Amino acid sequence: KYYMGGSAGLGFLVYSLQSAKKSDVFFDLEIHGGLMYTFGKKWGIRVEAGLDRGVGISTSSFGVKFMFGMNMYLDSKNFFN
Repeated sequence: KYYMGGSAGLGFLVYSLQSAKKSDVFFDLEIHGGLMYTFGKKWGIRVEAGLDRGVGISTSSFGVKFMFGMNMYLDSKNFFN
């Protein structure tokens, strides 16, 4: 399975300089995509990559994200009973 997505949100950053402690509010946008390979009925492997851009009043940021992990799918019929 292949997927793509995006996210947006607000953040609050506190940072220290030699002369003062400052803070900033920023707006964050991210795009990401990945793939999942399922084996068996409950297990899967997932790989994802993403780019992130944050813009604030006095700060800005750019991030790159990579993730590799395993999934375990829960059976909702047996999980909630």
